[in-house]
Amino acid sequence: MKKLYPVLFLFFFLVSGTLKSQISQGGTPVSFHSNSLKKDIDIRNIPAPDMETIMMEDMENDGFGKAYRIGIIIPVNLNPQNSGTWETLSNGDLLWRLQINMPGAEASNLLFDRFVLPPGAKLFVYTPDQTFTIGAFTEFNNHESGLMATQMIPGGSSVVELYMPKNQEFSYELEITEVGYNYRSTGFKVQEKDLSCMVNVKCPEGNNWADQIRGAAKAQIRIGSYWFLCSGSLVTTTTNSCQPYFLLADHCTYDNAYATAANMNQWVFNFNYQASNCTGTTGPTTQSMTGCTMKAHDTYGQNSQGSDFYLVLMNNSVPTTYQVYYNGWSKSTTAATSGVGIHHPEGVIKKISTYSTSLQNYTTHWRVVWAQTTTNRSVTAQGSSGSPIFDQNKLIVGTLTGGGSFCDAPADPDYYGKFSYHWASNGTTNAKQLKPWLDPNNSNPTTKTGVNYNACSSSSVEEIVAPNLNLNVFPNPATDVVNVSFENYYFENGTVRIYDILGNMVSQVVVSQYQNEIPLSVKHLSNGVYFIQCSNSEHSFSKSFMISK
Repeated sequence: MKKLYPVLFLFFFLVSGTLKSQISQGGTPVSFHSNSLKKDIDIRNIPAPDMETIMMEDMENDGFGKAYRIGIIIPVNLNPQNSGTWETLSNGDLLWRLQINMPGAEASNLLFDRFVLPPGAKLFVYTPDQTFTIGAFTEFNNHESGLMATQMIPGGSSVVELYMPKNQEFSYELEITEVGYNYRSTGFKVQEKDLSCMVNVKCPEGNNWADQIRGAAKAQIRIGSYWFLCSGSLVTTTTNSCQPYFLLADHCTYDNAYATAANMNQWVFNFNYQASNCTGTTGPTTQSMTGCTMKAHDTYGQNSQGSDFYLVLMNNSVPTTYQVYYNGWSKSTTAATSGVGIHHPEGVIKKISTYSTSLQNYTTHWRVVWAQTTTNRSVTAQGSSGSPIFDQNKLIVGTLTGGGSFCDAPADPDYYGKFSYHWASNGTTNAKQLKPWLDPNNSNPTTKTGVNYNACSSSSVEEIVAPNLNLNVFPNPATDVVNVSFENYYFENGTVRIYDILGNMVSQVVVSQYQNEIPLSVKHLSNGVYFIQCSNSEHSFSKSFMISK
């Protein structure tokens, strides 16, 4: 995604989503602490793609600044009925394990087109040596589409483990239909190109940018049968709603065609992937989310026209435990005098690049030359595309299209699509502008400061609780089950969600057809105050209740 040549034309409720994000619940796989399980389980070997052809294609595409491919998506047909090893535990619960091998892969991930788990079920994915684990994924990851994707884990071998409570063996759906063969810039191995001049965000250069750093993230982007790499940032709205809008570059999302809506439901975003000190080389990889919808973009990736922006809305709220920052922005046309860029070059831990001379102004883009700083002269690389550049006031003023800067050419310039052009200059419709999405109240400010994850406005979902549309929640207090019903309203084609007092979604049920009462299991929840929210295209209802066991 990093171009190799200059381009001049270049409360209590969190936001409601349409697809449950890939937020793991933590915990440890059952097999890690059981000595009675089988040592040998079913292994399926997946042939590697034709890497010679892939690498030749990449050499050509990288030279022309196209989307930066990092992986191949390979079709498979794996499920607990046709593969894997089942075992019955001493208490009657069930365990299914399957090892998937893809020789030569730098990292791998799994893609599901059916992912439906009952209460109490847990799915983990880990390396065979048990040194790297993601999960648990549970019923909270269910959605009517059935789609789900995991983040990458290192190496070409992974074990998927499904724990099922007894008597639940027929109440799930699990289909692994594709696997990701990721072969470069995964962040798990030494990168292909020299990144020795890059500066960690935990170096002195990042000391004054701690908030902005928390808003930047890495994006693993699916387009058709391939994975691509990009960087980007959460951006705030004028209402401080903390809706998870994520801004990146249009060319990150185009490879002979744009990513489809289904593709985007499997995009993976990694937050806080950064070293804990200035010299570190690794960082935590557990804070990830899956899925988004496109809201607005230009056509830069397709025809090099516009300012190269792409705005998505993540399918769920970012968990409060991620402690993110929704970056502010400026649509001023006056060139910034100094600032930084924050990015993930070639998928490695988060880096910061500094400039100390004014940006040069072109119609659609800013031109920047990076400065020598105390630590080094950090630049950008492939995978940095889409990342934000900030002005001296710590506001986003552009997104990276590309340029010529590398560690061996630190004085070559880079080019960032102007936020001011993104705002309303790429077209007259909502699908071509940032303004309708980031300024819903039409206040039209020139600048907007960022907002911290714990300082959001009350609710980003319009809540309508009228006397003739009354929502009933019973019993209250509840113990194992809470029921939802309505007076004088037929609720259907919507979603019922339960949130805890901190605004974290802890349960959801999709309602297709009208039911007199909608039962929700709460036996897995602790005592305390919770909130039920029922939303469809017509209305949103909410009400509090208690759990007392």
